[in-house]
Amino acid sequence: MRGGWRSGVTSFCFSTNYRPVKYTLPFGYCAATATSAACCDVSAINCYVFTTNTTLRTIRRLSTPYRIAYYCTTGNYTTTPMEATTTPPSEVNPRWLQKPTSTIQETPEGFTTLTEGKATVIFSKKDEGAFYNEAQEANRDLSLLIIQQVINQLMEQRGAAFDGVTIFEGLSASGLRAIRYWKELYGVKRVIANDLEDIAVGVIKRNVEHNGLSTEEVVPNQGDASLVMYNNKEKYDIIDLDPYGSVAGFVDAAVQSVASGGLLCVTSTDMQVLCGNYPETCFYKYGGFPLRGKVTHEHAVRLVLATLERSASRYKRYIVPVACLMIDFYVRLYVRVYSSAEVAKASCTKLSTVYECTGCSTHFFQPLGVKTTGRGGQGAKFSASTGPPVSPQCPECNRPFKVAGPIWNKELCDTEFVKKALEHLDKNKDSYRTFKKINGHLSLVSQELQDVPLFYDLSSMCKLLHVQQPSMREFHAGLESLAKGYRHSVSHTDAKAIKTDAPASVLWDLLRSWNNLHPVKRIAPNSAAEVILTKPLSSVVPDFTPGQKIVKEAGKPRFYLNPPNWGPGKRGTFNINKRKTPEPDADQQQPQQQQHSATAEESDKHKPQQEEEEEQAAKEGEGAAAAERGVQPPETKRSRTEQSAAS
Repeated sequence: MRGGWRSGVTSFCFSTNYRPVKYTLPFGYCAATATSAACCDVSAINCYVFTTNTTLRTIRRLSTPYRIAYYCTTGNYTTTPMEATTTPPSEVNPRWLQKPTSTIQETPEGFTTLTEGKATVIFSKKDEGAFYNEAQEANRDLSLLIIQQVINQLMEQRGAAFDGVTIFEGLSASGLRAIRYWKELYGVKRVIANDLEDIAVGVIKRNVEHNGLSTEEVVPNQGDASLVMYNNKEKYDIIDLDPYGSVAGFVDAAVQSVASGGLLCVTSTDMQVLCGNYPETCFYKYGGFPLRGKVTHEHAVRLVLATLERSASRYKRYIVPVACLMIDFYVRLYVRVYSSAEVAKASCTKLSTVYECTGCSTHFFQPLGVKTTGRGGQGAKFSASTGPPVSPQCPECNRPFKVAGPIWNKELCDTEFVKKALEHLDKNKDSYRTFKKINGHLSLVSQELQDVPLFYDLSSMCKLLHVQQPSMREFHAGLESLAKGYRHSVSHTDAKAIKTDAPASVLWDLLRSWNNLHPVKRIAPNSAAEVILTKPLSSVVPDFTPGQKIVKEAGKPRFYLNPPNWGPGKRGTFNINKRKTPEPDADQQQPQQQQHSATAEESDKHKPQQEEEEEQAAKEGEGAAAAERGVQPPETKRSRTEQSAAS
């Protein structure tokens, strides 16, 4: 045998009867061939024996570390216990488990300080070109939470070989995010804070020094983000791209630069493009057509995911979503990127075109490709799928279809990963100022049906038919009473979403049954509503009696209203406490409420209970957001006004 071993090195060279063969094995594996054997002192976790005359194959997993001796003549092997001398893979160097400390420097004269998390940045009026948006604090808090969980996973996978992670922030602007990553995460080896602008890089250097950090820890770098990533392929464990606008121009470089198993964090704020105002622009940027309507936000998330998947598959790589969300005015995606030519072949099965009815918004999906296997699940083949899955007219309202996509048709998140993140968030809520907001988003996306793309909006369906809207609990009860095993869930993008694996025909039939209990007074002739409501009912009569009310945790609203300074902000400026206008008092709102028509008053009598619950939760969230920003809630303002008037 010719070969060697040292801790952390996994390359062996065996001299067989035929030719020297080099095998790269996972950390802590033992190997042997017909004419030679190799052994390394390892823990019991990854101790294996390989033996065959021509190739290496696993034949046995040992319970304790062994010294292996192979006998070529008999084809047997013997084992001798010995002491493990290397660090077990489950043990990580303690220095990676500690968060770094530093001392904030004094603020120079003429500068203003801004503190977020453990980072403090300074800026002046001369810093035009360095961008900061206070409304993106939830984005940064969420990134800290997700990245820390990924680092924990990498520690478990690499064990003693873990040597910290390298984070590349491609568009750092003020450097605040990069500084927070270094000061609030553990397991970080280096953070590269990159920007193209001279002024921005100067601001980054100043803020790094102000936080008592060295440029070896947070490295200011000037350069085009795409060129930096192209020149450093498979180098960065984590890449964060948060551009002002579309991320499409950075995707190709990013999927090549992130290490296999690494994390790619991307933001796109061009929601006018992704949500259908400029479909031609959406097509040339993201390779797909958008949808308008209630599903537009989830459709936007899936459009960007499809762009990432197509780019990755060109380089024999594939993505695995960790958590992909629509938040406020942008989409934020966290995906793991892996290298595997075999898995990348299945990329065509993960993308689908969408057929949406122009009359009733009923939608159908057509995967771009299908996978077939031979006998025993062997010999996978991929081919174009047959279609289309619909006729020229919608089966519900006889209107034509429009085509959108292709979009990502798989899961939006790793449910188990998100649950662990929520547990960590709950234990460390004081470390995240936007705790309630990110808790609501993660809770909702983890409750979604991950194998059902898009959804139907109950309010839109009822509006089309001009029927009274049942509460979400009543509609869910009717769906469950059919006893067909249909699943349903919420959507993090819409409080009235019906995400279900039930066919659209079942949902429309439920509303026909509901209309029998609450009949429509007038239907426009030849309308989509007339076509749908005049269809015969199914033989099963649904029961709309609502079940047990869902008990929500206090202080954890699911749908959280935007803060007063919500918005993308102005490019190249520090956007702080902008557009904070007080909300009108109740007396000022009364004239607007009195203008409601009798029809609206009648519908308010049957206001969905679920809607009232979500509105109440949103109001609580709005008050919490105002308190976090130092803005006084409207109720407190009115009470003080009344007190002053009384005095």
